[in-house]
Amino acid sequence: MASEDLIKRLEAATEGSVELNTAIWDHLHPPRIAAPGEGAPAGFGEPPSDFGRWDPEYTTSLDAALTLLPAGAEYAITTLYGIADVELPLNGPDMPQHARRKDGNVILAFCTACLKERATAAPSGSSRGRE
Repeated sequence: MASEDLIKRLEAATEGSVELNTAIWDHLHPPRIAAPGEGAPAGFGEPPSDFGRWDPEYTTSLDAALTLLPAGAEYAITTLYGIADVELPLNGPDMPQHARRKDGNVILAFCTACLKERATAAPSGSSRGRE
C-alpha cells in the first residue's frame, strides 16, 4: 500500500483497529524476495496454519505508536481545546510534519504524523525503518 493511501486511511479512521495496525506493519516491512538460489534459512518454513499473526497495536497504544518515530527525534503533542495536534520531528533538518484531529485521538494523529515524516524522508518507492 502506498504511503499516501495509508495516510488517508488513518486520517479517515474514527478509531484504531487491527486492520490499520496490519496495514502499517505491512507498509513498513515489505516482503523480502530471496535472491535466485537463496533458500529460506533452516527452520524458517511456513508457519502452521493456526499460528496467527500479531502486529504491534500502533493505532491503539501510544507506546507502540512511539516505535514509528526515528530514534532521537523530538515531537510535540497538544490536546488544547480537545483537538489532537502532533508535530514531528522538531529537531530535523526539514520542516516538521503535522497531523491534526478534531476528534482528539492523539494516537491516530501521532501515527499519521510519523507516516507523513517517513514518506517525505524516504526515497521514492521505499520505506525507512527506525534507526
